[in-house]
Amino acid sequence: MKNKLYLNLLLICTFLISLFALQINNSKLINFHADTANIRYISTAVGEDETSVGINYHVDIEGSYVKYSRNATLNNAQIAHPVEHKYSKAVDPRDSETGFPERIVCQVNLTGLVENAYYYYQVVAGDEVSSIHKFRTYSKDGTSCDIMFTTDLHSDSGYDTTGKGNSSLTNIDLNSNDIRLALQTGDIVDRGGYEKEWRTFFNGYKYFETKIQATIPGNHEYYHTKSGDYISPEMYNEFFNNPKNGPEPRLNSTYTFTYGNLRVIMIDTINRGYLKEQQQWFRDVMEANTSQWVIVGTHSGAISCGAYASDANWCANNWGTLFEEYQVDLALSGHEHIYIRKDNVYKGKENNQLGITYLVGCAGSHKQYSVNDENGYVVYRTNYSSNIIRIRDDKLTCTLYDSNGNQTQYYFEINARRPLKTNVISDDEIVKAVKYSYDKENETFNLNWNANLYGNVSKISVEKTVNGNTTTHDFNIVSTRYLSASIVPVLKDYNYSFKINIVKKDGSIISKNYEVVNRNKYQLSLILNGGTLVNPENYTTYFDGAYTALPTPTKENCRFIGWHLKEDLSDEAVKRISDELSGDLTFYAEWEQLYKINFITNNENNVLDPILLHQNDEYTLPYLKADNDVFIGWHLNEDLSDQEFFNIKIENKDITVYGEWASSKPTTPPQDEIAEPAKKCKKKSLLMVELLSITNLLIIIIRKKK
Repeated sequence: MKNKLYLNLLLICTFLISLFALQINNSKLINFHADTANIRYISTAVGEDETSVGINYHVDIEGSYVKYSRNATLNNAQIAHPVEHKYSKAVDPRDSETGFPERIVCQVNLTGLVENAYYYYQVVAGDEVSSIHKFRTYSKDGTSCDIMFTTDLHSDSGYDTTGKGNSSLTNIDLNSNDIRLALQTGDIVDRGGYEKEWRTFFNGYKYFETKIQATIPGNHEYYHTKSGDYISPEMYNEFFNNPKNGPEPRLNSTYTFTYGNLRVIMIDTINRGYLKEQQQWFRDVMEANTSQWVIVGTHSGAISCGAYASDANWCANNWGTLFEEYQVDLALSGHEHIYIRKDNVYKGKENNQLGITYLVGCAGSHKQYSVNDENGYVVYRTNYSSNIIRIRDDKLTCTLYDSNGNQTQYYFEINARRPLKTNVISDDEIVKAVKYSYDKENETFNLNWNANLYGNVSKISVEKTVNGNTTTHDFNIVSTRYLSASIVPVLKDYNYSFKINIVKKDGSIISKNYEVVNRNKYQLSLILNGGTLVNPENYTTYFDGAYTALPTPTKENCRFIGWHLKEDLSDEAVKRISDELSGDLTFYAEWEQLYKINFITNNENNVLDPILLHQNDEYTLPYLKADNDVFIGWHLNEDLSDQEFFNIKIENKDITVYGEWASSKPTTPPQDEIAEPAKKCKKKSLLMVELLSITNLLIIIIRKKK
């Protein structure tokens, strides 16, 4: 009995151990835990405006929410419920480090917050709560702000982000009392498909827990595996809740927002397949822009002196031209891991009036690349360094600080190219503000306008028409510095019609017309002298100032020589109107008479069309052939009584020639037919027949001898 009790206890223990082991094993297979919240990866992203933010976090249970308040104790906190979606990613068979076990990604959008106010929040999920994060909103009328600009943090599992990486940002932050926005231009982690690297970033960079972030993916967020293939911004999008106002193919990784008198445009340029959609979106954003300052962020920039010159060339050709056209103030980028700057760039040259500044940020972390060719840029090879951008009304400054927070010599400033506010002017003032002229010497149509047009007019659209063809040229009124434009070439040999459409901000249009007359219109009379002309109504006028082709008329049995201004045809014949002539003109046609040779072949198998020849032309008449006849020659007499011939010289008349033939048949004509010469063939023809008969007879004799 005692043994049986021990046996039962042993079976029960074995069952419990097996059940526990099975539970552990299942916990490895099922990564979504319903009993543990596991709150992680909390980020605060910019909203579309100064008083909104997008919060993003991951949990393992449903029903979480955000408590937020204007005091650190979260008293009188408000509750915001997220939009939830489940997310997971299988391990890539090529790389065991990849894969995201299933979790719930939560996004909360807080809008209509109080301006210039601190906010504190934490995530609540089940019985768990997160640490408290904070941020400070901005003012819609703000004209003074500080921005932390860092890039290429490259968080990875072997990099101590909690050490020098995070402390360098904290040290630099001490140089400003009011950094509310942290702007990053990509490569936040080293591999977007490695969750451990996202964990390293969020666990290490505690600096960002007190800032609103504006980020974009770099090529390393696109790398899902160690292979380095560009995949997509999918992983990046699960960690940041950015404004969803970009082009449809790049929602969340391309977006724009306002920050007082500043507009920031963040562009995901890694996948180039959506270039046209993103370019059009950028145009739409800029044409609707009313902000004083414009900063653009991309990962690879339009300048390079390092390892990525090809990427920079692509960006310059496809984005730099747009940045300059729309008068962006500052174009920020990363990718090169070197401080690179070029000031006042416009169409590849320095232009203090229209040029923009390009800044490539050095690595904010451990990675540092070499300099290949400085090419006249401002270059500094460093890492663990970041910039503070300061806007103070009409001036923007940017200073690079080292990891200890010390200011370096790399500093620049930009003066605003747009006013904070615009003065509304009347339609009459708008019309007077636009001037246009034609420079015939340089073949250029020039437009000029004054600075008051900015804010009242969105663009000047010019329709250029020449020879019935119309092309449109658009000039966007995007700053108070961009005050002129040109259309070339406007050739001096043509007349042009210009329609200047001034498109106001409200969409209404004021139109003006301008004619460029390089050639005057005159009457043209053509005296055909017996000839005819197809569509003579097309040749009743001409324009002076350039060679104008004259038509070629036709006249029976005649060759057209040309046109004469003198009625007696004593001047030189021409076929176009000289550019030196003007006024009403009359031209007279000169003709050369041609003479016809008509052919009567006297053989039904030979039919020849008439030919036309000039006076005194020497012509060899054709030799004809037929199966059973021998061609003798040509005659002028229809009865063939004159001497046959083949060569003729044309006199001042038409002629008809007649062909003569002899039969090639071997039979000898009867004697009675030969007796009457008037009814028979000519003697020479009979001789020809006899010769042919003899020849045939000789051939027969030779064959018989063989």
